[in-house]
Amino acid sequence: MRMIICNKRMILTLLTCRNHIVDFPPDLLQIVQDGLIIKEGCILLKNFYVANRRHTQPRQFDDLTAYETFVNGFIINDFCQNNFLKNGLLFVNQICDIVDNAFPKINLEMILCKSSSNVHFTMHTLRPDEVPYLNDNLEDYIEPTMIIRHLVQGGTK
Repeated sequence: MRMIICNKRMILTLLTCRNHIVDFPPDLLQIVQDGLIIKEGCILLKNFYVANRRHTQPRQFDDLTAYETFVNGFIINDFCQNNFLKNGLLFVNQICDIVDNAFPKINLEMILCKSSSNVHFTMHTLRPDEVPYLNDNLEDYIEPTMIIRHLVQGGTK
């Protein structure tokens, strides 16, 4: 099950997006094709885990959520030329499909945040003993923000 939470700024941003089909950028596709990996209880984008494993360890962070959001965080714009928000949404959908098939019992939270020039993506496992990366009141955030939760059937945050 997927649950989407947006602040009003994100809803307005989505309403103003031009409605046209975009091709999924090859560089983002490569991140998807590299897949996800579970290491030390964390679900990580394999591409970024491999690139950072020598420099970043879970013990350097307050909790596993902080570690996951750091390793999995990136700027969508760095991997495509335009349509950053739409490409971010396509990326999220691709990650949800991977989780549905490979990790169906994991509750995962993905975040898209749009600034004036960038779209930032990150994700983390929802853990009952840790605080989520963002609070549920997205109106507290200045930037257009969206949380996409991939929840195990019957699961909630």
